[in-house]
This record gives sequence, structure tokens and C-alpha cells, in this order.
Amino acid sequence: MESAGGIEFDDAGGAGVQKLNWDIQDREKLSKEWGEISAEVARDTVHVFDDHLASSPYIAGEAFSVADITLALTLTFARAVGQDLLQLPHLVSWHDKVSSRASFA
Repeated sequence: MESAGGIEFDDAGGAGVQKLNWDIQDREKLSKEWGEISAEVARDTVHVFDDHLASSPYIAGEAFSVADITLALTLTFARAVGQDLLQLPHLVSWHDKVSSRASFA
């Protein structure tokens, strides 16, 4: 396990995703209810991206952009913390395409 700036990094099964073990209780009050509400909003909203990707190769149009990077990282992080939002067909196909880019590894 590596440590940097008070954050411990643990390889999550070699999948290129690292699990963060970061004790932030001294800086932020955590709320289980807020986490549950946020997860519900994410599940209810993810279809918007799937619908868009049904007719567009990327989030912001015809070219790969920072919008794709942001959403791909968000969905990858969500999966790593137990919120797998990659269930819809266009979103899964898009995520496979984006995450297979050499720059994503």
C-alpha cells in the first residue's frame, strides 16, 4: 500500500483502479443519508446519458472531449465504491470504447 499526503492507495485487484483509504472525518461530517440520496439521484439520471449516446458517439458530440473523461472517471469511481451505474446498453458501449483508450489506462 502506498501513501501520499495522508491518502493511502491500495491496488484494487489490478484493474487500474485504486481504492482510496482516506480518513477525512476530522475535516468533513459524513452523512449516510446524503450518500443514499446522491446514489438515488445518480441512478435516476444516468438514463439521460444513455439516451444521448444512442445518437451520439461522445458526450459532447462527434469528438472525444473532457466531458467524456469526466463522465468515464465518475462512472469508474462509482463502480469502485459499490455504485455500478453501468447497466444501460449505450452507456456500457460508450464506456467500453472510452476506457479502452491508451490514455485511460
